Amino acid sequence: MEQDTQAPEQQPVNLSLQDLLIVVQTLQVVTQRGAIRADEMTNIGGLYDRLVSFLTASGAIKPAGSEEPAESIRDEEPAEPIQGE
Repeated sequence: MEQDTQAPEQQPVNLSLQDLLIVVQTLQVVTQRGAIRADEMTNIGGLYDRLVSFLTASGAIKPAGSEEPAESIRDEEPAEPIQGE
């Protein structure tokens, strides 16, 4: 009996701005709930800041001083997920 040695076809990995927004919102929720230990806060905060900077530069998040009113992602309540275009 011959075994099929051909590897299964892999799906391409896709990561969208929507996915990154969900990560930011998840970080907001877990910090509000106290799910991050004090010794983890520096790394998580740095990741959060880098994500927010990237999403702001990409236009997925409006800058804080923009003319258009936009919900801040640092609000007390996590924002609703943004629907894909």
